[in-house]
Amino acid sequence: MSDENSLFRNIGQFFGHVVNAIKHDPTVPTEPSASATVPTEVNREVQEARQGEFILRRTTIDEVLRAPQVPQDEATSTSKHETDQCQ
Repeated sequence: MSDENSLFRNIGQFFGHVVNAIKHDPTVPTEPSASATVPTEVNREVQEARQGEFILRRTTIDEVLRAPQVPQDEATSTSKHETDQCQ
């Protein structure tokens, strides 16, 4: 198959996307993916200091993230490196 589609193929794909967009119900919630975790900012602290012609600024941001769900089997088991003694 070639990488370039014909004109009619491109037109068909275009109208297919348009029809799917029209049929899609925007009120149906979508499942959040693991990569879509949004941090919630809980605190922001800004410190500024002037030294001559320079302004030094330090910004500290505290955020809260939801931890990914771990299956119960993995949560209760211990890994090998936690149980071995150092020699």
